[in-house]
Amino acid sequence: MTADPQPTGPIDTSVGQRLLRLRQERGLTQQQLAAPQFTNAFVSAVESGRRRPSERALRHFADRLGVTEAELGLGHPPHLVSGLRLRLAEVRHALSAGPTSATGAELADIAATADRHQLVEPLAQAVLLQGMVAFRDGDPSGCAVLAGRAEDLLSDQPLPARVPMIAVRAACARTLGDSSYAVHLLETTIRGLETTGLADPDALLYLRGGLVLAYMDLGSPERAATAARAALELAPRASDPRMLATMHTQVARSLIADGHTDAALASLAKAQSLLDQLDFRRELGLCHWALGYAHARRGDLDAAVTELRTGRDILHAIDARTDEAMLAAELGDVLRRTGDHTGAMELLRYAVDQLDRGQEVPLRAEAHRYLGQLHLDLGDLPAAEASLRRALRLSVPATLRAEIAVTARLLGDVLTARGRHADASAAYRDGLLALETAT
Repeated sequence: MTADPQPTGPIDTSVGQRLLRLRQERGLTQQQLAAPQFTNAFVSAVESGRRRPSERALRHFADRLGVTEAELGLGHPPHLVSGLRLRLAEVRHALSAGPTSATGAELADIAATADRHQLVEPLAQAVLLQGMVAFRDGDPSGCAVLAGRAEDLLSDQPLPARVPMIAVRAACARTLGDSSYAVHLLETTIRGLETTGLADPDALLYLRGGLVLAYMDLGSPERAATAARAALELAPRASDPRMLATMHTQVARSLIADGHTDAALASLAKAQSLLDQLDFRRELGLCHWALGYAHARRGDLDAAVTELRTGRDILHAIDARTDEAMLAAELGDVLRRTGDHTGAMELLRYAVDQLDRGQEVPLRAEAHRYLGQLHLDLGDLPAAEASLRRALRLSVPATLRAEIAVTARLLGDVLTARGRHADASAAYRDGLLALETAT
């Protein structure tokens, strides 16, 4: 037996910890592991972190333990990290192209493998994707918990590494009706990136796109427009095509609200082109929704119906139920405006039923308002009042100011038609207050 010369440089104690774990798992004594080239004292010193093994010692130990040198030295096979990243990319595509049920087992296996080998970055990505599965399945609360767990895993990493988790947490907050907290999260993170000199264009694009939607929820179109302009300025420097396409879809909402429908359509055309190339089906379906929304706001109802039906078909095919219900509500309102009350009623009842099973506060409020408008058009004032009051009960706690203002005005019209003028005045007043407090 020979002693191994002490290599120079700092000692990586994790090698000794792995050596100890693998030896014990195989039921070997230190002497059995050391023989015939080394001493059990040397093995003890390596396991305790007092000695760093040479390449010769690593080769010997790896051979005795039945693992590769890389696995013993790094804690994992040499190509494991790249393999896990490839599998994560495949899951992301599968999430966009099909039902979430096809990804659960694969994500669990990726997470378990990464955890077993103490690979924090792929583990965090797997946990985040598990959260996004929960979001797709109508559980934004569960998604927020998983995104927070993924962020905690990367707590010692630079801020840009945690941006996807923060953006997903903000999206969950919006969906649960707390857009103010979403704005706080996004703005705080943007300031953190800018003040530390870590303002990566892709990261900022991700965050500013989320800000556009949060400001729209809060009835702050001016701030949404500012965030949209900032996002568009970042676009030429961004490198992630999926993120770029998502930003164009988000920004379109602000452009439409600001009266720039043609610019919104141009932005959406860019998003559609990118998503077609990437074959991201869910994002493409949402892009068709945004196109339909834009056409409806400019009064081109036939084009809106075409886009919304296309988007709904795509989302139905991949079993994106919440997204499909959102499109059904928008399509139902457009059909109401075309005079197809039967088709509108079928779609809006379906949308309300589906969305009320979940936690998506802004979507539920909008769907109930659309249904109230349809009942009003049909002259069913009691049903209209019930739907609009339901929409207000959802909107007020979530401080969805723009939604409150529109719904309160409609409710006032219904109450006036029913001869309840004092109640109507109160509803109109609530709508005005919501508009006045919008900032």
